[in-house]
Amino acid sequence: MVEIRVPTGHAEGRQREEVAAASILIGEAAKILLRLQETETLAYQAGRDPLTGLANRRTFEVETADAVAGDVLVMLDLDHFKRVNDTLGHAEGDRELIRLAEALGSFARPRDCVARFGGEEFTVLLRAVTPDDAEAWIDRVRAYLEPRAVTTFSAGLAVHHAADTPADTLTRADAALYEAKRSGRNRTCRSDEPAAALR
Repeated sequence: MVEIRVPTGHAEGRQREEVAAASILIGEAAKILLRLQETETLAYQAGRDPLTGLANRRTFEVETADAVAGDVLVMLDLDHFKRVNDTLGHAEGDRELIRLAEALGSFARPRDCVARFGGEEFTVLLRAVTPDDAEAWIDRVRAYLEPRAVTTFSAGLAVHHAADTPADTLTRADAALYEAKRSGRNRTCRSDEPAAALR
């Protein structure tokens, strides 16, 4: 049997090449991982409201697409918000938006979705709650904010029914919010009937 011996210098050179190749692969993998993280961060930011950090309207619409019977959709709007901006300034107006956003977020459960819908209007999808529980939830948020805020908020809630589309439920919540505003503000009105019953 013939024994083949590899010169020591040759083995060391090959080992250096393998180490260099592994270093290149590790470097490329790190770049790919960083790009994936950056893409994920950008996607997350695209779905958030920059002032409050809550979900934005687009994210809320995605979340409500799978609403099921027994979910409750809430719309809230700060009362006399223009007056806050005009008398106390826009910086205080921003702080008031942030106060409401933080209160809504802290009272919501992980499975719920809280969003800034636009301007001083916020939406909440409360999953699997009764209308009474949803109204009590709003009351807790209101009681928490009362000593901290410079204005109040009105709310409208609508129960989602199996035959309703998310747009139907949102329309009914918006109508209930309008009724809360019309009837004196700083209150909650609700719509329990399915959209079909209102046509």
